Amino acid sequence: MRDIDILESWGCTSERLQEIFTSTDAESKDTKIRSQWEKLIESRVSNGIGMSCRNARHYQAVDLAWDSTPINKQNIPLQLYAQGKVDVKQCAKYLKDLECSDEFLVKDDKDEVIEIDIPRLHETAVNLVRSFITRRASAQSARFHNLYPYFKYDARGTSVTAKLKSDVLSQRVEIMTDQFGYRRFFSQQAVRDMFLYGYSLTFPTCRWTEEKHLVPTRNNADTPTSIPTSGEDTKGDKGEAKIEKEERRSRA
Repeated sequence: MRDIDILESWGCTSERLQEIFTSTDAESKDTKIRSQWEKLIESRVSNGIGMSCRNARHYQAVDLAWDSTPINKQNIPLQLYAQGKVDVKQCAKYLKDLECSDEFLVKDDKDEVIEIDIPRLHETAVNLVRSFITRRASAQSARFHNLYPYFKYDARGTSVTAKLKSDVLSQRVEIMTDQFGYRRFFSQQAVRDMFLYGYSLTFPTCRWTEEKHLVPTRNNADTPTSIPTSGEDTKGDKGEAKIEKEERRSRA
């Protein structure tokens, strides 16, 4: 994990990066650094486009298999007919509603339904990709979803201070886990994408994010009662914005 304070002490800040990428002096050092970064970014983009083109057919097939239904809809009325729970007319009506009656219905010269095409009942399509991925993802989620704390940090040292710091960090990250849904994000989305595409990358989308709510003070009687009153007490005569939850937001 990178320490933001150490990076700032060496001049690695967002403001410094903005200065480099907005530099217009062709002879300055910032422009040379910008040119190197632009070449690096362009090579990474070109490499990513090439890899996507090479694997597009595989990823497209996976996406189509995952987005489709586990069992085709027409199997339901056909199974009900095979079990004797519906007659030919009811089954024909269900198949017409699904717009697949021509595949299964046998009709006479008057376009009346005579029977169901019995051999077609043996052809059953089941989405094995979705079923297989769901079972594997569920098995992995069961291992980690009920961990408390979800991220447990162990101290490298054996002193009481080191153990206390690791415990405080674990508790603070556990609060972030509950507030921003880390369990669902990592144990479901990230693990599922890993099984679908072979790997899943999780990276921070911003340095830090905060969600604030306006909370009234005790002395402010004119403050609407609909304003949330959770959080710490405020001082003064006006309502103040208090941090409800904060974290380093990530994306897979």
